[in-house]
Order: sequence, then C-alpha cells, then structure tokens
Amino acid sequence: MTPAAGNTTPITTVPSNSDRETLFAKLERSMIRSRVMAGLDRVREQGKKLGRPSVGRKVEEAIRQQLDAGHGILKVAAMVGVGSGTVQRVKKEMMVVR
Repeated sequence: MTPAAGNTTPITTVPSNSDRETLFAKLERSMIRSRVMAGLDRVREQGKKLGRPSVGRKVEEAIRQQLDAGHGILKVAAMVGVGSGTVQRVKKEMMVVR
C-alpha cells in the first residue's frame, strides 16, 4: 500500500526501544505513585499525623530568650540543640508579632 497523495505519514509504525522504555517507565511510575498514595490515605484514615514533629513550647521559649539576649542564629541553634532553620522560623515569628 502506498500513502495517499500529499500524505507522508506511513501507514504502520513500529515503536523504537526508547519509546517502549519511556512507556514502561511512565507505567511503572504511575503504579508506584498509586501505591504510595494508597499508603498515605490508609495512614490518614488511621488518624496518624504525617510530617515532622514540631519542637515543644519550652524549646521555642528558650530560643526566644537566647535571641533576645543578642545571640546569633547559629549560636542559639547549637546552645538549644535544634537546627538553624528552626531558630530562623522562631525569629521570623518574633518579627511578625512585634
């Protein structure tokens, strides 16, 4: 069979190996995602809290006291035993309140 006049698309095409690999990868990713989402939904139904635990009020108060004393973010983080991101968050919250 020959293509119709003006039509240059072949009648049949065979997917290349890279096309098959791409298709398989998309299918596999979709299956993984559906399993992960099902697991997260199951955990939520059980009433469990997802995410990192928050620092306690006592720790946040200690951070505020050290910041008010004039210590820097890295020094406060080392003194209190938390990450610098936690100290930055508390400092930012202090700026909003004032």
